[in-house]
Amino acid sequence: MTVFETGDFDSMHPLVRALKHQDTTILRLLHGHLTINRTSNIPSYLRLELGHLASALVPARTCSLLCLIESDWPLAGAEYLLQNGVSPNITNTDDELAPLLVALWTKRDLFFQLLLRHGASPNVYHTNVTGNVAMLLAFQKDLELERDLSAFVRNSRQPNFQIFYIWQLFLAGGESHSLFDLCDPMNGENCGSPAITNLFGLMFYMFHRKENLVPVLALLMCISDHASLPRHILAQFEQNQRKVLQNIAEKTNLLSHRCRRIIVLNLGKENKYSRSSVENLRIPSMLHDYLMFMEELELPLQDRIL
Repeated sequence: MTVFETGDFDSMHPLVRALKHQDTTILRLLHGHLTINRTSNIPSYLRLELGHLASALVPARTCSLLCLIESDWPLAGAEYLLQNGVSPNITNTDDELAPLLVALWTKRDLFFQLLLRHGASPNVYHTNVTGNVAMLLAFQKDLELERDLSAFVRNSRQPNFQIFYIWQLFLAGGESHSLFDLCDPMNGENCGSPAITNLFGLMFYMFHRKENLVPVLALLMCISDHASLPRHILAQFEQNQRKVLQNIAEKTNLLSHRCRRIIVLNLGKENKYSRSSVENLRIPSMLHDYLMFMEELELPLQDRIL
């Protein structure tokens, strides 16, 4: 067992093979002889699968067993690891790969949600990226949703934000303000950040579903404070889209928006963020739409839902 105790995790490692099964009996037996809560070098096959994530975006050298769980495996093994001392978080930000980023990159919803339930931090940072890397990946993956945004939000004006990664991270305590910490060369600002990418690093022409960009960006701005956009970014949008985004950006600087954001977050955490729950609040009726982001989101969405 010594070679397995100190060697790297790879596809033939007994612990990795045991994670493939719904029944965790073998995993439990191996756990009696092998350490499960350690990291090892990222195996070459995983590095190849993750591509740009592990090679350039957040280049890492090590990972835990949680990162090696493949998309077609049951999650019983992952849950066993989490219940028995394997942390969903990283200890060395720039050298270790966070399991949550792997779940986001591969768009594995159930694994992503399992990690959050077990305390995975929704805020992950790396010197290569401006802002919260987890929220950045969530934004990019939400743009790739292969569905009409009519499924996004409206059934009797009842939002269904839960289908979005950015919303799930928001409810878990994820911050998105740092994504908007962008310099504006058109204002003569010096972009001296060491980061190699940011919220708009891939630019819009690389997104698979461009029609999703404004609605998803609008939602991201609504759950942020001080979500201003540099002029060179706004210039990429059509005039009516710029007007919508500028209007949202201005409102995110207000104290009223910050209060709204806190109320929405608390309601969401209690699974009470719904039209009916908001209407039951003892507040003036004019505030109901305000708490539902109706004014901000209705314009970006109306072309998708009519």
